[in-house]
Amino acid sequence: CLLAVILSLYINIGMRKKAQEKLAVQADTDQLTGVFNRRRGLRELEQIHARSVEQAKAMTIIFADANNLKKINDQYGHNNGDAAIVAIAEVLKSCLRHNDVLCRLGGDEFLVILEGCTLEQAEVFWERVEKALQKKNCERLGNMVLSVSRGMAELNPQEPVPVEMLIHLADQRMYENKREHKLAIETRQ
Repeated sequence: CLLAVILSLYINIGMRKKAQEKLAVQADTDQLTGVFNRRRGLRELEQIHARSVEQAKAMTIIFADANNLKKINDQYGHNNGDAAIVAIAEVLKSCLRHNDVLCRLGGDEFLVILEGCTLEQAEVFWERVEKALQKKNCERLGNMVLSVSRGMAELNPQEPVPVEMLIHLADQRMYENKREHKLAIETRQ
C-alpha cells in the first residue's frame, strides 16, 4: 500500500513537471507563428547583448516589418493576413543560424537577433531572406505578394550602447526602408 502511494506521488510529480514545462513554452511562444513572443525575445536580446559586450563580439539586430499587410487583410481577408505573417515567420526562421533568435514583436513586426554577426554579415543574411521570400512568392497561389522592410543595428562591443538604443536605431532604419519601398512602388505605377 505504501509503495502504491509513493508510485502515485512519483507519477503525479512527473505529470506536474511536464505541465509546468508545457506552460513555460506556451508563455514564451507566439501563438500564431510558433516563434518566441515579444517578452521572450527581448529577454534573449538582453542576454545576448550582455554576452556580446562581455566577450567583445559583434551582434546585429534586425527589425522586420511586413509590407502592405493592411492591403492583404482588406483584399484577401484577415485569415490570409495571418497566413502572410506565418509565411514571413517561416522564411525568417529558415534563414537563421543555430544561435540566432527570432521573435514576433507583435502584429507584423519581427526582431531577429544575430549573435556574433557584423552589419556586413547581416546584409548577407538578409539577401538569403529576400531570396527565400521570392521563392515563397513563386510557390503561393493568388496575387498576394510577401514583402518585408527591415532595419539593422550593430552593437560595437568596444563602444557598447544600451539595448534600447539599438532597438531605436533598427526601428528608425526599418521605417526608412519602408518609405523607400513605398516610393519604389509609387514610381512603378
